[in-house]
Amino acid sequence: MSDESSKGTENNKEALLSRAAHLIALQKELKISLQERFEANINAFKRYSPKLAEHFSKYTPSRKLDFFCTENGQANLLFVEQNEFLYKTETPCDFCANQVEVQLSSTQFSNFTPISNRDPFGQIHLRYIGEMLSLYDKQNFEQNTPLTLNSLPCCIMLGCGLGYQIGYLYSRVEVNNLVLIEPEEDLFWASLHAFDWASLLPYLNENHFELQFLIGKNPEDLYNSLSFFYEQYGRFLSGLRYTYVHYNSAKIEESYKVLEKNRTMYMSLVGFFDDQLFGLSHALQAVLNKKHFLRSDVELPENIRNLPWFVVGNGPSLDHDIAFLRRNQDKALIVACGTALETLYHAGIQPDFYGCTERTPEIADTLKIIPDKNFLKNVILLSADVVHPNVQQYFEHTAIFLKTDEGFYALATEYIPEADKLRKIYYMNPFVGNLGVSAGIYTGFKNIYLFGIDNGVKVGGDKLHSKFNNLYAQWADFDKNVRSNLKDLVPGNFGGQCSTGHMYLLSARIIEDAVKYAKEIMHKDTQFYNCSDGLYLEGVTPVHSESLVKEFDSFSKIDKGAVREFFDSKFSRTVELEKTKIPEFLALNKFKRICNDLIDIIRNPVHTRTEGIAMMHEASLYLYKISQSRDWRLLRFIEGSIQSMFMVMLYILYHKEDLELCLRAYRRGVSLTCHFLDDAKVLYAMLPNYILGKHQELLKGKVGRDYPDSKAPACPPLPNLVGKNYQYGHKLFVKRYE
Repeated sequence: MSDESSKGTENNKEALLSRAAHLIALQKELKISLQERFEANINAFKRYSPKLAEHFSKYTPSRKLDFFCTENGQANLLFVEQNEFLYKTETPCDFCANQVEVQLSSTQFSNFTPISNRDPFGQIHLRYIGEMLSLYDKQNFEQNTPLTLNSLPCCIMLGCGLGYQIGYLYSRVEVNNLVLIEPEEDLFWASLHAFDWASLLPYLNENHFELQFLIGKNPEDLYNSLSFFYEQYGRFLSGLRYTYVHYNSAKIEESYKVLEKNRTMYMSLVGFFDDQLFGLSHALQAVLNKKHFLRSDVELPENIRNLPWFVVGNGPSLDHDIAFLRRNQDKALIVACGTALETLYHAGIQPDFYGCTERTPEIADTLKIIPDKNFLKNVILLSADVVHPNVQQYFEHTAIFLKTDEGFYALATEYIPEADKLRKIYYMNPFVGNLGVSAGIYTGFKNIYLFGIDNGVKVGGDKLHSKFNNLYAQWADFDKNVRSNLKDLVPGNFGGQCSTGHMYLLSARIIEDAVKYAKEIMHKDTQFYNCSDGLYLEGVTPVHSESLVKEFDSFSKIDKGAVREFFDSKFSRTVELEKTKIPEFLALNKFKRICNDLIDIIRNPVHTRTEGIAMMHEASLYLYKISQSRDWRLLRFIEGSIQSMFMVMLYILYHKEDLELCLRAYRRGVSLTCHFLDDAKVLYAMLPNYILGKHQELLKGKVGRDYPDSKAPACPPLPNLVGKNYQYGHKLFVKRYE
């Protein structure tokens, strides 16, 4: 070896030793700084999030973690057992900064509008929503990113990592609400060593920015956790969501799927003002007319509970099962769900219950035209308390549930002593088939069969309903429009695929939730069978009706008169409420006060997008505080409408880059929301006579009142489900068994 080569080798060796010594020194410094940062962060969390501080101050990671850095001093994380880095780069901070820049400049908002401005009845909610929807440019809306607007109303961040990206995110845009989802507690613990939470938390507090921590949550818990967040800070935020995925893992992917599956759920079922008013009026009419409500202090005897409960919808696959239903109609209790009533009439099948979820008056049109007036004589109306009085009058026998998300239930639990002994129902929307399933669960039947509950169309099929149903022949255009929107392909109940859409998927999801609740909580021995050749339902056993023939041949006929007598005399009762007590029942003055308080909050001046969101936050927190008080019952009437209007106002704030243009439209939205609340006070005082259809007379033919900047439109003509030339077919009902 030459002297020069030997000298070069020595120099390289010295350089390596020097670098190693430098890295060792950095590691020592890093260890000290990580511990100091952890202690500072824990102290900060003690002030702003004491529960997190308590938990993580004593936390021990479940796997071996090791912090390290290169010459740049940027801390990275090594999962020792897997020999894998969290950030596969020498500069994790730079990686996170670049990630933030790319996401904010390229990823658009995720939004949906679960609101239609079509108004078939004359409703102030739809009047004002319709006016507000015209205030923003939907096409331009799609072009915006958080970076162009320098603002994020609500960011759902999947993955905390070491937290570097959070600091960069706040440095680039204003983030009014951040929901941080980190399935791995180990990683959040690690971020307490690496990221400067102690500086971020007071900054957020001073600027009134909200940060929600969902740490260590299983994916299946995310829906409920997010629901609680939206209940406090405003469901309107769910309408304009921005999802930021920081790193990829199996748990992160699963969490993302849960978020997407439930994306529209947070606003889909909130209801709105007119709906609630109609429902309360209808319930009060049922009380005043001495209709029977189901009792919760009496249970089904075992001999009735064991009877088969047939839920019959009007899907196209019902035709396949008509022969089975004819043959076994005396061996099961049959619930005709909505328009399936006509199908069963034509098919010669006598139902025992008529399921009805709608509060609309035109449902009664479909009952009025039944030519054989004896057909409904022994049928029990199975419904929630919102059912229209025009429908109630066609039934001698009623079995009415309390619907827990409606105003009557809320008020009755306070003012009617026997209300706590009335039977409640959940999971009964959006379609009447949901009611049929849930009614079986909440009355206590343990053998529940589904027929014609298709929730879509099997690929290759061309019909939405049974061929035995003549009503839908009038609505060919309606069916055609529905079919054109069935763009989702999902597994079929008996294999293959089913074309479906948003509302059908929502219906299926709610049936699955009801089934899961029944099996895990209510009656664990309940069995569910799906004979429908439509969408596959998780938790419900697929079974062809022909495979049930032998089993049902061994069953005895049911004494349906005895079942009906039990429902009438023991399982249901009337509710006592004197008409003179109704003003006290309604708490008119309290409702007026809540509306006035909201108007005062909403009218606060706003000059930026952030201030607009802060105002809607304040109003939402006001509503949340009421929800925790004795007056929570009154929120049922206005919260859904207010949150829907806030959602549109949120779109308005973010639909264009031009802030002043957005603010002008937003202020117009504020004015319309105040008009809505002023109208709401007047309409609420019209109870219990605010009956859907008849309400148009109370409104003198106008939807709400006139204002200088908003003239009340005329009420539309009421819809009619039955055409002038409609023919029911069989004049007399004939029971058929073949």
